[in-house]
Amino acid sequence: MLRISDEIEYLNQLITQPPEGMVGTELFRRMYAWGVLAVFNKVNRDLETLSGQLDTAVNLDAISIDFDKYCDVNYWTCIGLRVGWKRQWGLDETSEDNGKHQTEINLLTDFLPNGEEGYHTTPDVLNSFKTAMHQLCDEERMGTRDLVYALDKGLKTLFQLLCKIQKKVKKPETHLFAKLWDEIQNTYSEEGIDRQYRDWLDDMGEPSLDELKARQKQEIFEFLKTGFFRFAQMPIGREVKNRKLVIGEDDLEVGTKIPDGFEAECAKFDKFVEWKEECILVFNYEKLGQYIYKNYKRFEEDDLYCITGFDRLMDLIHEEMAQRKPQLSKYLKRYADNQVEELLNDCKKILNVLKPCLRSGLRETILEEFLDKLLFDSNLMEEARSMLGGQSRNKYICGIVNELSNRMIFDGKYVSSDLAKVLGTELENVKNETLLRYLKDPDITTVALHNWTKDIIDDFREHPYTRPKAELF
Repeated sequence: MLRISDEIEYLNQLITQPPEGMVGTELFRRMYAWGVLAVFNKVNRDLETLSGQLDTAVNLDAISIDFDKYCDVNYWTCIGLRVGWKRQWGLDETSEDNGKHQTEINLLTDFLPNGEEGYHTTPDVLNSFKTAMHQLCDEERMGTRDLVYALDKGLKTLFQLLCKIQKKVKKPETHLFAKLWDEIQNTYSEEGIDRQYRDWLDDMGEPSLDELKARQKQEIFEFLKTGFFRFAQMPIGREVKNRKLVIGEDDLEVGTKIPDGFEAECAKFDKFVEWKEECILVFNYEKLGQYIYKNYKRFEEDDLYCITGFDRLMDLIHEEMAQRKPQLSKYLKRYADNQVEELLNDCKKILNVLKPCLRSGLRETILEEFLDKLLFDSNLMEEARSMLGGQSRNKYICGIVNELSNRMIFDGKYVSSDLAKVLGTELENVKNETLLRYLKDPDITTVALHNWTKDIIDDFREHPYTRPKAELF
């Protein structure tokens, strides 16, 4: 998988380790510099895109960047020194180029770094490099003086973008960590887990709930033995003593020995999970994502495959448990997602009656997009799901309408009484007087909803929202 760090590594090698054959004509050397500039432009475009993505999610591409290394002047031998480019590559600032030299271009591409010579192989970047040089035959060329200036500017821009990304990565908002976990699941999906589990089921026939619980404890034991939580803070004695997860040798296959310090690993594990009815294990993906974020560069790939495989195995065991005890179904992931989807559709139906009240020029789907982001992709989705799914639904909907009205989403001619009347056509069991009272109440909106709406509404007007995992529902 090609990451931005691979592109930066390749760019550095092009700059600091030019081809040994770079001793030909001035044109030959200048074409190489032009190609490097093309790679600069591509890397900087990708960094700019990555910086924008970090406003809504912490991703692996960003946390895999070695900022200490790439922001070190010594890593780039020519940084910001016009004389550096000339000295290293033998560029003559007085020369110009107006000819077509396909032969020289073909010769130059033979010198490009490739995997066999120990360089990073990044086909996308390599193709950009070659394409840029071939364009020399058809486009107006810049003089070497301008080219050296452009190279300096490219490197300066690269540093600026890296610093911008580093600031965003350093202290991301807590709610973004659950999204990081989603990316980890997609990137490090362990193959074969489902098949292995089905094989076990076939061998067992129809395992009882107790047998499924025993299997779950065995798998938890095997997982904790891998040391996945070795970077987590060591628990104090009281936490170990009061831990919820207790595994003894009687719970495991005959002959299994429990290693020293295992109780402490169980206490660490407790901090990342919640137990439902003593058998359904529910990860706190926000905490888990934060733990992986802090220690990503210390993990081996096997660690990440291990945690995603374990999470998948727990899902399979829980599905089987729910077949033995149906009341456990409400704790399954698919059940929770379906519930939220039903809640979302219900709320969309209510708010859609306000479409005729929207300010001219706004897209008709903006109310649905707002709810979608609120319930699936915001730092207060737990509050929103709880309020909209409970007895406070009507109040919370009025709070949403209030906030949207204050942010000029609705046409100014529609005052609170008009909005209450329109809402009443969908909320038939609520009196218009009650809805109007809600809409006029300045305290009807929670502080969290007020702040979130204020922060995102301007961007929301300009950019349509698409739920990142919408295809799963």
